[in-house]
Amino acid sequence: MKIHTWFESAFKGFGLLLLSLAMFAGACGSDNDEQDDPQDVGGILDFQIERLDAPEPIDFNAEDIAQIHWSGDARFPINAALSVIDCGVEECTTNDIVYIDEVNPLVIFHWCTCGEVQCESGVTRFSVVLTDASGQSTEAEEYDVECVQP
Repeated sequence: MKIHTWFESAFKGFGLLLLSLAMFAGACGSDNDEQDDPQDVGGILDFQIERLDAPEPIDFNAEDIAQIHWSGDARFPINAALSVIDCGVEECTTNDIVYIDEVNPLVIFHWCTCGEVQCESGVTRFSVVLTDASGQSTEAEEYDVECVQP
């Protein structure tokens, strides 16, 4: 019982010391009255797509990847919102993708599907916007995916 009471008292005393130090530091202010930009980390001012590597032409009923190279102070998870700007094949669909793990580049899988009929080759234009957990978003980046006959 004595050890627990002493430990509890010491812990409370340490907490009060930290609180006092924080209040003292806040009252003293700093030499720099300007607020730091919360997005200025390591000289990179904001979350942005640096480069997007579109896949090479994809054979029908096959897949390939697009890679999104990003920079900035992103908070994970990141949501990639994909949209179709121009569908150059029979049917185009998209889904938002959520990236939980901190990775760079982000990878988007693309499939070119064709049923049992002969499909016409075509190019589909996509747009992607990345949004991180803090709500900051990149500008839209467009890229093409070409589906071709094998």
